[in-house]
Parts: sequence; C-alpha cells; structure tokens
Amino acid sequence: MAYRFKRKESIAAGFARIAREQISVAVTALEKSPDDGVHDARRAIKRLRGLLRLFRKAMPGESFKRANGDLRKAARSLSAVRDAQVRLVVFEKVAKDAKDDGIAELRRSLTAAVKTAIGARSRHPPAAAAIATLDSVGTRLPSLEADAGWPVLCRGLKNAYRRARKAHAAAHAEVSTEALHAWRRRSKDFQYQTQLLRKIDPGAMKRRYRKVSKLNDSLGDDHDLAVLDKTLTAARGMPADLREKLCARIAKRRKKLQRRAFDLGSELFFEKPSKVIGELGRQWKDWQRG
Repeated sequence: MAYRFKRKESIAAGFARIAREQISVAVTALEKSPDDGVHDARRAIKRLRGLLRLFRKAMPGESFKRANGDLRKAARSLSAVRDAQVRLVVFEKVAKDAKDDGIAELRRSLTAAVKTAIGARSRHPPAAAAIATLDSVGTRLPSLEADAGWPVLCRGLKNAYRRARKAHAAAHAEVSTEALHAWRRRSKDFQYQTQLLRKIDPGAMKRRYRKVSKLNDSLGDDHDLAVLDKTLTAARGMPADLREKLCARIAKRRKKLQRRAFDLGSELFFEKPSKVIGELGRQWKDWQRG
C-alpha cells in the first residue's frame, strides 16, 4: 500500500486513505503472525503517527493527543522482544573478538533477557490488545475539512521541519543521549512526511528521503549503543577492566555515528523552513497541475 499522496486526490481524501491503509497493514501483519508481524506492525504505526503529526493542527480538540497516545502505547507493547534482541546483536558487534573473563557471562545474561521477553510475550500476547487499539483508533480518526488544501499541508510540513531543525541544533549544542534521541524522533517525522510527498518530484524527493533515512539510521544505531552502554554500566559482578574496555569501544563507535549524523544534519537542516517548504510548495503546485 502506497504511503504517499496521489495527484488526483484531495488532501483530505489522501489523509483518510493513508491512515486506513497503515492501520490495515499493522492489523494484517499481527493477525498473520503475532511474532513475525511485529516489525511490520511497528513500522506501520510509526508511519501513521507521522501522518497524524503532519495534520495535528487541523484536527479538532483532543483527537490527536488521544490517537497518538494510544498508538504509542500499542507500539511500546510490541517492542519488548525487539529491544532485548537488539541489545544482544549490538553486544555481539561490540564484543567481537573479545576473549576477556566475563564475556561469556554477559552473553548468557543478554540471551536470557531475550528468552524472558519471548516467554512473557507467549504468556501475555500483546498482539490482540494492539489490534483492538488500532481498530479503536481507526473508528475515531477525525476527518480533515473537505477543502483542506496546500496551506494546511504546508503548515504541518513547516512545523515538522522547524522542529527537526531545532532538535538538530539542540543536539549539536548538547551532545547527550537524550538530545540525540529527541532529534531522531523529530527527524523521523520529517522522513515519513518526505515519503508522503515523493511523487511531486521523484528524483529530488528520493535523494532527500535517502539522506534523511541515512541520518536516522545513524542516530538509531547510536541510541542502540547508548542503551547497551547503560546496560553494561548497571551490570552486576562485571569485571571493571572488561566494562571499561567495552564502554570505550561503544564510545568510539558512537562518536563516529554522531559525526556522520551531524554532517548529514547540516546538509538537511541548513536552510530556513520558509525556503525549504516554499520550494516544496512550488513542486506540489506544479505536480497538481500535471
């Protein structure tokens, strides 16, 4: 299902169609396989939240907050196994070739955490609750005004770009795990919203999407390393020299990822919102005229 606006379709109709499609993708994935479908379901939920944020100012009352909050809870309920698996995968990369005392014990501990998460999911499957939440959100999604045009879309795009730009500046000023993660959330919104517009100028939008996708991959990998660093710091009985060695490796990898992210961020968020969104507006209007 295409996560994009269509030329011969009003913005209101496109919003409703895309929202329904993402809910359908998530529900179908979970119904088909409560275990293997989690990845596809979480991605669809993220895309849906990106769409809702784009039009949050055009939604009445508390409808955005309620829908966004419900979707966030549904996504989190599905993430426990994935989070444990990621910690183990990242650990294996960081600890590659290390033969120190304590490595085997750490590996067993992280592997046990994965098994525990899988066991908890088996005893209390989150898929049914997530499906119910998605169905509920689908029935309560507000409609945009039928005559909603570029000004409505423009406002959402400008706000998303401005927030991503500010988050980039904040992360640059204070290179902390929290600031970098906040930047990734805002940049993710802009990535999904760029994907929505990819037909207005396929070549240019594809290049922009790839660049922001690489940025978010770097920030995502950095965050996974930060989570592992926190896990190792809190690990009991871990030899101090091993902790120091692994944390040093993590710090080195994070520095490289952050440098790559800031380079990409400087390219993506250099221009002021009015210039970037103004150019998107011209492309949108040309596309609408065919």
